[in-house]
Amino acid sequence: MKKLLVRWSLFLSVVCSAYAQVAQVRHAPALNGTVEGSVQVMTAESVTLNGGAVVTGDLLVPGTPTVRLNGNPVYGGTLDGTGATTPTSHKVTLNGNASLRNVVRRTDAVTLPVVAAPPPPAGTRTVTLNSSSDSPGDFATLKNLTLNGNVGPITVPPGTYGEFTANGSSRFTLGVAGATTPVVYNFQRLTLSGNSRLEVVGPVVVTVLEDVTPGGGLGSSAHPAWLTLKLAAGSLTLNGNASCYGYVIVPTQTVTLNGRGKRGQAARCYN
Repeated sequence: MKKLLVRWSLFLSVVCSAYAQVAQVRHAPALNGTVEGSVQVMTAESVTLNGGAVVTGDLLVPGTPTVRLNGNPVYGGTLDGTGATTPTSHKVTLNGNASLRNVVRRTDAVTLPVVAAPPPPAGTRTVTLNSSSDSPGDFATLKNLTLNGNVGPITVPPGTYGEFTANGSSRFTLGVAGATTPVVYNFQRLTLSGNSRLEVVGPVVVTVLEDVTPGGGLGSSAHPAWLTLKLAAGSLTLNGNASCYGYVIVPTQTVTLNGRGKRGQAARCYN
């Protein structure tokens, strides 16, 4: 997910694919920035790469659309897979100085997964931490947690929680160092404002009911495969220099990347 400066109104999913580093989306994205990897579109809709849009890999589409080049795009060429030849009414347009390795037509759609809503938390306490000396107490009884200023990092054990918010340069740290099996976290809402981050030190599966808006970023750039982020009913928005390193599943809402939002890579990263 590096340098992904785009707004995507689409659905994202993690699905096994013959292509590594593929963002698999239900609807055609409008690309205005950079995607490191490939994009597979499930619906036969027209796709446009504007201006300086860059896809370092391929654009995989169903059917046999027309490919149109306007301006001086960098384009490797059109390839055909082994899928259905129809429909043919849609098109792929590259404008200006857009860059794309290949359009791979006749790539049949795959079934995208669903995300079940996370269970409600058993904890009842709402805690706000304002300094590094403050303690969240027993996480087993914790429901909502807010970090202000430079409180973090705060290590959060696996569990089911309500609303977690990090402000300023504070951080939540998830996972178990040295673990090989993912540990599970459930949140009703996760908000990371300012330069705050959600860091991972081992493999985790994080399910969130509502929107996620990271300020500084999510995951580990050194180990993007450690994070699987699943949004049951919310959207993911990356603003400014926010980054996301991991697998992302957003089956019902949208992913929006504004400013210099970054989408990092992982082996088979679909987001």
